[in-house]
Amino acid sequence: PSSTELSTLAIARFEAIVLPSAKLDIWTTAITESSIRVQWSNDVAATQYKVFIANQTTNFNMFTEVGIVPSSSPTKTIETVNGTLYRVRIVSGNLKGWQSLSNSSELEVLCQVELEPVSFGISSMGNWFVALNWTRARNAIGSYHVAYKRHDEEEYVNSIAVLPQTLGLSLNQISLVHSYDLKLVVLSPSGEIHETTIVDIQPSSLPPSAVRDLKITQLSSDHLTLSWVCPSTSTVYEIYYKHSNLTTFALVHRINDVTSSANGQRTISATVQNLNDSIVYTFLVRSGNPHGFYVTGDPDTVTVQPSHQAPSAVNASTLVAVTNAQGLHSQTSITIKWDPVPTATYYLIHYKKSYHATNLYGAARYPATTVRDSKHTQQDLESSQSYDFRVYAGNSNGLSSYTEITGLETIDVMNQLFVGDGSSVELRAGGSLVLGTSET
Repeated sequence: PSSTELSTLAIARFEAIVLPSAKLDIWTTAITESSIRVQWSNDVAATQYKVFIANQTTNFNMFTEVGIVPSSSPTKTIETVNGTLYRVRIVSGNLKGWQSLSNSSELEVLCQVELEPVSFGISSMGNWFVALNWTRARNAIGSYHVAYKRHDEEEYVNSIAVLPQTLGLSLNQISLVHSYDLKLVVLSPSGEIHETTIVDIQPSSLPPSAVRDLKITQLSSDHLTLSWVCPSTSTVYEIYYKHSNLTTFALVHRINDVTSSANGQRTISATVQNLNDSIVYTFLVRSGNPHGFYVTGDPDTVTVQPSHQAPSAVNASTLVAVTNAQGLHSQTSITIKWDPVPTATYYLIHYKKSYHATNLYGAARYPATTVRDSKHTQQDLESSQSYDFRVYAGNSNGLSSYTEITGLETIDVMNQLFVGDGSSVELRAGGSLVLGTSET
């Protein structure tokens, strides 16, 4: 038509309809013993969704449709069986058709109220970043949260929400000069908050130093638990042992650095299984990070024999006092030592003044002491007094009978004069001593 016939030309705009293809984020919002409720992100091209499930009990690869949901409400409650693992798939659709089932988004969900365990570790780190990874609890509710702070700060001030399909995160722009505490927070189906913490990690591009204070905290006839104090730059540990039939150390266990703080120290523990109670083992632990393992120097080792019984007593012939060159103790302390008992994980020390009755061993005025090493120094004693000691060997099965050493005397400071080389001379009544100086 000519312009005189039409004063206005109407133009219609059409948008082409395309088949939905986006991958969706899926998460659980509730789990009971008989149902799970899932929610997912919206595909802008979708007008509705089909929900499919498969379960591990019947056929984990055979999916059954359980409902169609409008895009205005992307959530679905599904009837389930307690203790069963499910695969949930969401298929997007519109007027053009449906996305293929094989190309749809999927989430594995465990119908179980008790939260699955989660491991949390460090996959790599450098001077300015720490990369984290973790295993997914298949019945966690909602997102995971990774929180972090400087080790010297009181509260976790930074938190990042991570969807369930994501199993890692890199924390960037953190400083080489500080150490950090890291925490993975997961919500259980019952509403409990579960936290897995790694404390006092310091970014580094070098291997860590050695572990310290290696000790055995639990012992049975076929397994034991080791604990140690961690270097600030370590992220992984390797446990080795050797014995009479294995003369070189062999790797028996490897764990990520999931740590706790005890008495202001960063500590970790691990259990070693399948031991033989007729063999004496020697253990060592190597600390490592993505840049290597500690390999120099002499690492701490512990020697022990697995047992389901209380240990035998300390050998009396090896229980001795440690003195100076003149065979004397100090004014206010006495040190004793003994040979280790292979099945012992600790030693209990009782003491008293020699002239006191034996029922005062372990009394309030003489508090007992527990030590891990086969040596003990009793502090805060009185000078010129005689003391008796009893040593018990212990493990998780109980205590041995005691071994006793008696008549250990502290010196009288008024009768002792220490000379420059650390030795001493004794002044007796009627004697004399000439003192002088020398120039160097």
